[in-house]
Amino acid sequence: MRTPVIAGIALLVIGVVGFTLGGVSIPTDKDTAEIGPMEISVTQKETISLSPVLSGVSILAGAILVGAGFRKS
Repeated sequence: MRTPVIAGIALLVIGVVGFTLGGVSIPTDKDTAEIGPMEISVTQKETISLSPVLSGVSILAGAILVGAGFRKS
């Protein structure tokens, strides 16, 4: 597969995920306190939100790249 086709597929996937989920949540662990042998940690979720406009542009750009990549071959 050519590079534009791979980039186009990646953009299509990002756009679809942005539309369906509205973003991606990434859990992170934070060490908050250590008291002797005990350790207390907290898991927090950080959300990366994708706007619908950005998702639409991503899908459109991905479709153009996939089409251009297949047209050249």
